[in-house]
Amino acid sequence: MAKKKDNVKELKAQITANSKDPQRIKKLLNSLAAEIRRECHEPVEISVPVKEVKESIDFGACKVSRCLRGYLLEAKGGMYTFVEYRMSRVCSMLNTLFQLNAEKDNDEESREMYDAFSTAVLYVFQGLIFSSLDERSLFDNATAIIHTFNTYASENVEEAEPVDETEQDIHDNVEFENFTTAVQSVIDASGQ
Repeated sequence: MAKKKDNVKELKAQITANSKDPQRIKKLLNSLAAEIRRECHEPVEISVPVKEVKESIDFGACKVSRCLRGYLLEAKGGMYTFVEYRMSRVCSMLNTLFQLNAEKDNDEESREMYDAFSTAVLYVFQGLIFSSLDERSLFDNATAIIHTFNTYASENVEEAEPVDETEQDIHDNVEFENFTTAVQSVIDASGQ
C-alpha cells in the first residue's frame, strides 16, 4: 500500500513539474483522485472481484463460480445470482456440483451422476428465465414450487416422528429456562 502511495506522489510530482500553474494542477489531480475513490467505493448490489473467484464451471450458456464469499451463477444473457455462504443448504448443493465435477472423469457412473445433478441445478437457478416465457409458465413453476414445499413440510414437519430428548437436551432446556427466568427478573426489577 505504501508503494502505491509513493507511485501516486511521484506521478503527481511529474505532472505538476511540467505545468505553468503547479498548484492548480495539483488541486485538479486531488479532485480527480477523490472522484475515483468515490466511484470505487460506491455501494453496489452485486460485486464479485475476479480475484475472489477460486474456480468456475462453464456450461456454455451459464457459468457457476466458487468465490471467497459464496457462489456466483451467471446466465450469460445477463442474469447473475450470488449465494452467500450463510445460505448453507444452497451452498451445500452447489458444493456437491463442484465435487461431482471433480470426479466426473473417474467412471461412467460418476459422469452420469454429474450430468443429471448439474442439469437439475442449472434448471433450478434459471427458473426465472423459464418463468418469464409467459404467464402460464410463471404460474406453473410457482405451483410446482409450492407443491414441492408443501410435500416437504408435510413429510418433515407435520408428520415428523417425535424424538426422545437426550440428557444433554434436558440440561440445555433447564439452562435456557434458568437464563430466561433471570432475564425476566432483571427486566421486572428495572421496571420498578
